[in-house]
Amino acid sequence: MRAIETSIKNGIEGKVCTYCRIWKPLNEFTLQKGKDRPCSRCKECVCRYERDKYLRKRAESKNTCADCGASIMEESTRCHTCHLKQMRGKKEVQEKLLYWEEDEIEVLKHYYPIGGPDLAAQYIDRSIASIASKAFLMGIVTNRVLPRPAREVLYNAYHILGLSTNGLAKKFGVSKGTIYNWMNEFNIPTRSFSEVNGFNMLGKCHSEETKKKMSISRRYLMKDGVMIKRAPSDKEGKSRYRTGKRDDLGGLFVRSSWEANYARFLKWLKQHGEIINWEYEPDTFWFEGIKKGTYTYTPDFKITNKDGTVEYHEIKGHWTSKGRTQVKRMKKYYPEITLKIIDGDVYKALVKDCKNLIPGWE
Repeated sequence: MRAIETSIKNGIEGKVCTYCRIWKPLNEFTLQKGKDRPCSRCKECVCRYERDKYLRKRAESKNTCADCGASIMEESTRCHTCHLKQMRGKKEVQEKLLYWEEDEIEVLKHYYPIGGPDLAAQYIDRSIASIASKAFLMGIVTNRVLPRPAREVLYNAYHILGLSTNGLAKKFGVSKGTIYNWMNEFNIPTRSFSEVNGFNMLGKCHSEETKKKMSISRRYLMKDGVMIKRAPSDKEGKSRYRTGKRDDLGGLFVRSSWEANYARFLKWLKQHGEIINWEYEPDTFWFEGIKKGTYTYTPDFKITNKDGTVEYHEIKGHWTSKGRTQVKRMKKYYPEITLKIIDGDVYKALVKDCKNLIPGWE
């Protein structure tokens, strides 16, 4: 944009405002942000420009006020006038809730002790909650006496007819808490959960057949129509899923689907002559001198390569403190043993290459 040149008139330096096209002294112009030269519009026209800009933007907006239908900005839901009316109305409602007139207080003092908030609400144009709150703050209590039934009537309705406390409250027109207070005063025992639902195991025991079914259901779960042994959780709360035997591996019992798939991969390598043999958890290593904590370690797989060397593979879908300690002590006490860790990255790469190649992959 071309800079507006200044000029001197009657010994006063000034320039022409680009908005009103009137020559004015420089002291009527504000300085530009971060610069020493004045703005192109005078102080008066800056406010006028922002106001006209707002009006143009509001006129171009397609939104309308929810109350009067006038054009408004996109960020608003009501025009400024309607917004002030709404806030003024809210303020009047708040003042009405806080302020009670003298005649309302007199009606409250007269009717509340007789019939409580329900009766007072018939003569005061306020909610029951507002009336009860005001009476509590003023220390007004109700003197009405509720019609209390006899003990035999309450006992027969509860234990013989089988009405619930909610049913008793509706029958006598009181709250549920009042029913409990009456039952405590009359020493009427409440029913247990088993009595309410129609069954009671007190003094009974399960049959031997039921005990066996319960035992099996705790130890096994059904997966795709196959009964699989339920895996216990470790100390860190991580469960090992898909524990059980695999028919395609000759009934081999494994602790996870990862171990089952890796066993299928080793079986496939043996069939193609890549390795001589593989075994599942054949050896256990003891850490001499360790009396507490982790003092043994059993790797998942033992592999015998074509050159006769032996190495162990450990499947680690997730790491636990016990697993880290086992691997650390294995390197310390048996440095001559080759131990390879099959973690998530290695297993995912194996799945990508062998999932569609090896049958029975889970």
